[in-house]
Amino acid sequence: MTDYVFTQIANGLTAGMIYSLIALGFSLVYGVMKRFNFAHSEVFMGSMYVAWWIANYARGADGMVHGVKSVVALVAAMLAGGGLALAVERIAYRPFRSAPKFSALLSAIAISAIMQNVARQIFGPETQAFPVFSCSQFPRLTVALILAACYLPTMILIERSGAGIRIRAVADDEGAARLCGINPISTTRLAFMWGGVLAGAAGFCWGVLYGTVNPQVGFVPGLKCFMIAVIGTIGSLPGTFAAAMCFGLVEALTSAVIPSEYSGFSQAFIFLLLAVGLIWRPTGIFRFGRSQRLEH
Repeated sequence: MTDYVFTQIANGLTAGMIYSLIALGFSLVYGVMKRFNFAHSEVFMGSMYVAWWIANYARGADGMVHGVKSVVALVAAMLAGGGLALAVERIAYRPFRSAPKFSALLSAIAISAIMQNVARQIFGPETQAFPVFSCSQFPRLTVALILAACYLPTMILIERSGAGIRIRAVADDEGAARLCGINPISTTRLAFMWGGVLAGAAGFCWGVLYGTVNPQVGFVPGLKCFMIAVIGTIGSLPGTFAAAMCFGLVEALTSAVIPSEYSGFSQAFIFLLLAVGLIWRPTGIFRFGRSQRLEH
């Protein structure tokens, strides 16, 4: 029983790491634009298909993807995520910068539906098996290393770089940032691109961990990560990370406790907990100092 509990905790932490990579993209974009990128889940899905496609061609004689080829698939997924996010920003958000927020919301939902249907036409509606990577023998370690390789540069980018200063300036006051010579459009593009890169890394990790991909694979994780970003105090990267890890743990332990015949209710219970959290603290549960938030 003890081993089972520890296994579930490890599974929860691993899932939380992947959720944090997706949710950080939500938080970055909202911090700059004060709008959620509701096509973010399809950026995650699209980058996952890129990793799947490359891995299928990179398999060795034993059917596995080894060494450098795994890194190539990861990098390709991250680049694809960044490229798709830039396309979403250009098509769905930039034309509506001065329009009511509802217009950008509808545009993002439309782009999300289009991307799902394009993936369905190209790759088919059925669930595809993700190629087996050599790193799949140590999935938790792989996810942890990728998270560290993404999260630390993200914090350095936001806190220490000139680009991070511009992002935080636009997040705090776009008008004042414009007067200081900062271009909000290029800054927004950077936030979208980096959020897409993180979603691409999450897509690769999801494929390694769960081993399947389909055109709807991003919907439920995207919905969860949207709520995680809000609960973690939107715009707070440490808060988003903490909320994602807590959510992963609660999800894993809840699924372990609920009897198998009622497993269908586990997701409903998790969303209920999220809803209660939002009712209790609608501005976010995890609060950090202003120096650790985009808006300061």
